[in-house]
Amino acid sequence: MSGPLWTPQLKLWLQKNLAQATPSVKPAVMDEIKQIVAQHYEAGTLDTTDWDKVEVKSLKPFVMPKIASKRKLDNVFEVAGSSSTPRATKTTKKGNFTNSWASTNHASNGVASDDLRQKREDRFAREHEIERQRQSGERPAPEYSRHVNAPSSNGTSLLDRMETLHFAPKKKSKFVYQNNTENAYDPNVLNWDRHTIVGRSKELEKPYLRLTSEADPDNVRPLPVLQQALDNLLHKYKAKAVKYDYVCDQLKAIRQDLTVQRITNAFTVKVYEIHARIAMECKDLVEWNSCSSALHSLHAMGVEGHFEEFLAYRILYFLYTKSRSDLNVLITQLTPAQKATVCVRHALDVQKAMATNNYHAFFELYTTAPNMGGYMMDFYADRERCYALIIMCTSYKLLSVSFLTKELGFDKAIDLVKFLEDHQAAYFEGLDPPTVKQPSGQWKRVQKVVPDTEKTLECATAKPHLVKAAAKYQRLAIKRI
Repeated sequence: MSGPLWTPQLKLWLQKNLAQATPSVKPAVMDEIKQIVAQHYEAGTLDTTDWDKVEVKSLKPFVMPKIASKRKLDNVFEVAGSSSTPRATKTTKKGNFTNSWASTNHASNGVASDDLRQKREDRFAREHEIERQRQSGERPAPEYSRHVNAPSSNGTSLLDRMETLHFAPKKKSKFVYQNNTENAYDPNVLNWDRHTIVGRSKELEKPYLRLTSEADPDNVRPLPVLQQALDNLLHKYKAKAVKYDYVCDQLKAIRQDLTVQRITNAFTVKVYEIHARIAMECKDLVEWNSCSSALHSLHAMGVEGHFEEFLAYRILYFLYTKSRSDLNVLITQLTPAQKATVCVRHALDVQKAMATNNYHAFFELYTTAPNMGGYMMDFYADRERCYALIIMCTSYKLLSVSFLTKELGFDKAIDLVKFLEDHQAAYFEGLDPPTVKQPSGQWKRVQKVVPDTEKTLECATAKPHLVKAAAKYQRLAIKRI
């Protein structure tokens, strides 16, 4: 195409459309322009066509097609309540769908569109007003308390009943279900009140037996009897008239009676706290762990008790078990007020001393522990003593027993010597190596007894035995010592 066929108007039209085309759609525009020009060329209308009115479809923006509404209309086949209503055939449904689609388009394009817009505006205004009234504490007005499409013949709406329950005085009125079938007994839901019993036994002492069937009220003691039983047991324990095994058995029986009767009060916490303290004193870590878990739940429920004291014990227990993840979670949950208490502050200082291998600070805290924290630290004091001796034997050649006794938190020098003998590390300067017949050693040249306070530990000889003995502390066993 050249010469007179390429008219000035066609050139202007071509330049105009190419200028509007973006780089992404320019190839499609060029193809469409070639097809348009070719069609007019074959028809012989290049010079007679008004090119200003020819449109290039590739340059038009994409418009989403309108989708017909799926709402139900009046001319759609209605399902009546009578069973004699004839069933709509396939032809009927097709015709109704066509008519409803046409009527929907007519309504959206005619006067009905203003009514729909007004309904939407009213609905938005009503929802906004209901939200404003609820946030301000006002009761919604009657015109806003029912859905606009809900007929009055339906009775009280669910929203009205909920608002009545929320705004009614709690002491003077009580919400009553409209349908009595909602209060019917459900056999699939366990009724705890139905299974709760009240004891009738008057015995102050009762052995602990694991329950294998439903508890008998004649064998369960009520709360006043349990309080008398606890006082009687503590009086015998303080007088050292009974052993720990008996005390533990009686306390477990008291705990069982409390559990069966679902008694959760300050007395329940008192029983568990007393049992936990006695278990710590008697080196029964299994029973202490059981009581501590129960106290953790009871304290979390807000029941009155010594929360901070047992919180400190829990931190010290995690240091014994080396449960770093549990310890970190517990520390992050502490409040500033809890950290300020003496027992919790002491437990956190112990954690810091162990994290930095500061054995000097650890044993100072061990000898000055508040409450019964020292009993919990007894479980891993020997482990830390072994680690501390390894560090000291690496740094020194000789260490006096009197210095080690004070540094490692022993009460007497004989206790330190016994500790070294148990770990096969009792090598003292001027004495023969310990043997089975002479575990403490004797003078190499002069046969006489040497006081423990005058002995001096040979660090280089004792260190390998301490390193070997430290391996047993890697195995942790939660048991009664």
